[in-house]
Amino acid sequence: MKTPFVRTNRRILIIDDTPSIHEDFRKILGPEPEGEQTLAGTEKALFGTPQLDRLTFQLDSAYQGQEALERVQCALAEGQPYAMAFIDMRMPPGWDGLETIEQLWKADPHLQIALCTAYSDYSWEDIAERLEFGDQLLVLKKPFDSLEIRQMASALTWKWQMTQDAAMKVLSLEQTIEARVHELLKVSHLLQYDVLTELPNRTLLGDRLNQSLALSRRHDKQLAVMFLGLDRFKRI
Repeated sequence: MKTPFVRTNRRILIIDDTPSIHEDFRKILGPEPEGEQTLAGTEKALFGTPQLDRLTFQLDSAYQGQEALERVQCALAEGQPYAMAFIDMRMPPGWDGLETIEQLWKADPHLQIALCTAYSDYSWEDIAERLEFGDQLLVLKKPFDSLEIRQMASALTWKWQMTQDAAMKVLSLEQTIEARVHELLKVSHLLQYDVLTELPNRTLLGDRLNQSLALSRRHDKQLAVMFLGLDRFKRI
């Protein structure tokens, strides 16, 4: 049985109440502007400079926690879940960052999250105590630069991918084991029961007889065996 693998997922949800922050994320994680691509191509042609493909991500925006929850639920229903989310700590007048994370993890426990904050609203101990899936959370202190954002996006989407692939491998292994056990039980049944009548055959009789003899010897009791035969049964 071939192990299925999850398709590459670079879907990221940006959750912040400030529109300009969303634009910053799109500049950092989205495709390169056409002018920069042209310049890189020219440098390669003139100077032989290697042109590295920029890793890009599929970005969606939500400006409040409630809107983010709706987007996550919709993505799951469509079979296209988000791999990660960048979430701002303060988003008045709605949920703050921690409340948003709690609600999103109720909907999608596999979501990787980067919590962006410039304030000391909560200590790491408070966050770890409140949130259930602490190993799926990283804290990003403001102000941050583009390199930090790109590294975190790359690391967390890759982590989501590896986690999903591992889960699929475990599921595949469990299915393989279940199939093998079913085959062994089927073979065992065929060895001990008649194919035509589904009645116990001589193999099973011998096994049960040996068990009964051993039991009678252990308890010093006699054993009686009654044998019934059907004449010319094979002709039926």
